Amino acid sequence: MSKEGDHLRALTQRGRDQARLTGERLYTLLNAEGLFPVRRENCTFSYVQSPLTRARQTAHIIRETMFGLYSMEYSDHADRIASGAGASPPESQKAAPEVTPERGSKLEMKQDKGSEDVQANSSSTTSATPDGQSRRWWLSFGSSGTAKKKPLSNEEPRIEEVQETSKRPKCRWTEDLTPELIEAEASEHQTAKAEVIPLGTETRIAEGLPCIPDPDPQERVGRRHPVSKRIAEVFQDIFRIPQGSNLDHVSTQVYVCHANVIRYFLLRALQLDERAWLRLSVAHASIVWISIDHDGYVSARLLGDTGHIPVEGLSF
Repeated sequence: MSKEGDHLRALTQRGRDQARLTGERLYTLLNAEGLFPVRRENCTFSYVQSPLTRARQTAHIIRETMFGLYSMEYSDHADRIASGAGASPPESQKAAPEVTPERGSKLEMKQDKGSEDVQANSSSTTSATPDGQSRRWWLSFGSSGTAKKKPLSNEEPRIEEVQETSKRPKCRWTEDLTPELIEAEASEHQTAKAEVIPLGTETRIAEGLPCIPDPDPQERVGRRHPVSKRIAEVFQDIFRIPQGSNLDHVSTQVYVCHANVIRYFLLRALQLDERAWLRLSVAHASIVWISIDHDGYVSARLLGDTGHIPVEGLSF
């Protein structure tokens, strides 16, 4: 999609509601797992968005919602780690995995599927994650439509948007704040949020045709141009077998991107034929949770989870 076309696509009100509900759901899931807010030494957290408008808008709303819930639960932001840290977990008795030089930390099938994408060599130089387990959370963006006005900025949200978001959950924003206080509060809010939920952008997970699906419902439409190389390369960077001696370490990465990419990544991570990606369906603002253990074992803990969205609010 061209940059101009992307700007014409923005979240609908349904999409914004979906994103908010997903933020609440994600916070609950991560909090229950002890992965967010980061309260233990052997845990790291990162948050990544696709560069396209509706993915950035979804990522922004989810981030605001999660930070609002965090602010309610942990009022003393500066001491969040010290006050919430429990005893360090016992050292794991598991042996470190043996990784052969030929395979390295790549997560690939042992047999040939006949797919040119899998056979392609990756140019990735990203170092392996030095931990015992990696958890990847993939969030599809909310329902979108043709924008009637300029999309809201992802970096500088309007005051009315912040006030709207703060209604659920309630934050410290109030109607009687002066413009000066609002500006000061907004600056403090953004700084604290950046520390708790650092946001990154990965251009290679932008929407695209990961590979020609099989069966192909549009085989007679004409030649299309999949972006196999770009998406295959970013797969090699993101999905790697954790290595290192600290087997108790858990890295958590949350990605907000597009259903085509998510479905392709899911099948390939599970070592299934990724050309079947079109047979799967994930709803807008749904959650996919993929776990990668230190021995290379991959499991899909959640697949298109939409339990947080009412039936009448679902869209695809």
